[in-house]
Amino acid sequence: MKRKVLILILTVLLLVASMTSIVKATNESEVMPIDAENIALPTQVLNGNSFNFTENIEKSGEIVNGNMFLAGNIITVKDETINGDLFIFGNMVTIEENVNIHGNLYICAINAKIDAKIDRCVYAATQDIIFQENSTVGYESYVFSEHFLINGTFNRNIYATAEILEVGENANVLQTLNFTSSQDAKINENAKVNDIKFEKYVQQKESLISVVERYVLNFARYFILTMILFIIFIKFTPKFLEKMDKCFGVSSFGIGILSLLIVPAIVILLISIKFASSLAFAMLALFLFFILISTSVTSISIASLIARKTKKIKLPILVALITILSWVIFQIPFLGGILSFFMLASGIGVIFKYLVIKK
Repeated sequence: MKRKVLILILTVLLLVASMTSIVKATNESEVMPIDAENIALPTQVLNGNSFNFTENIEKSGEIVNGNMFLAGNIITVKDETINGDLFIFGNMVTIEENVNIHGNLYICAINAKIDAKIDRCVYAATQDIIFQENSTVGYESYVFSEHFLINGTFNRNIYATAEILEVGENANVLQTLNFTSSQDAKINENAKVNDIKFEKYVQQKESLISVVERYVLNFARYFILTMILFIIFIKFTPKFLEKMDKCFGVSSFGIGILSLLIVPAIVILLISIKFASSLAFAMLALFLFFILISTSVTSISIASLIARKTKKIKLPILVALITILSWVIFQIPFLGGILSFFMLASGIGVIFKYLVIKK
């Protein structure tokens, strides 16, 4: 059920581009009689995309004529009409009954409870997801989860991969429930399912040869990439190679962290401007390339720093030694993850420090 850390980071950062929604202010001087039993809440109309990135989010009483992007810890959506797609990235997500999504629902969460009407498709990657009895999905549903509970109406096919799949008594699947799991689904006898296609998977243990082969290939890719970059720097960018050790440090790590936040935010803003979309995708492609080579850049920078301090070992040998040592540490649980992220952020920082803020 794991996803690459990089994909998760990029997903979060694309949602970080928060734009404050335009809120119509009510006239406080106007006195209106209040009926405690029938309070008519004002409806806020937003023309365009809506972005919100905070710790806790509660969206209610809006008509959004565009897409909605939400990222946070606890997210609640109620009494909303979204005339576009809804994108959610969060921890605890609740989408209540009086929510109409006239587009697709994209959700990445730990726990999700959905009771809304979704006109088109659902794309979900969660740990636990529940479609409650009032929920409806108009088109296909694609769900990847550890626990998936179906208790609503699905007008088309469901494609699910789940450790535990439950079909409640109020479930109504009008076409085919396609699911892949290590165990049979728990289907209530009152549930209505037109057809079921089950594919069982068994997690096979890797042989010793397969494990060794995987580690060897992983090391070879990292080592060869680093040495090829080192040769390219020598041949085509000698000035960059000369200044890499001076660009490397605490500041490069900080710059790398900031770039992971700022660059995707700029990309999403450029995408919202139609004539700048090509520039946005070019910038994104270049940034992804920087991420790809960042760890190798850090290895070469550390080797250059050591070579400058002590001239007893030649730089190519130092680059090879640092690359081998760093890869070995990468294999250590927890410590390897910390070092990997440090080298990724530092490598990006070295590149930006040289290209953007060099004197």
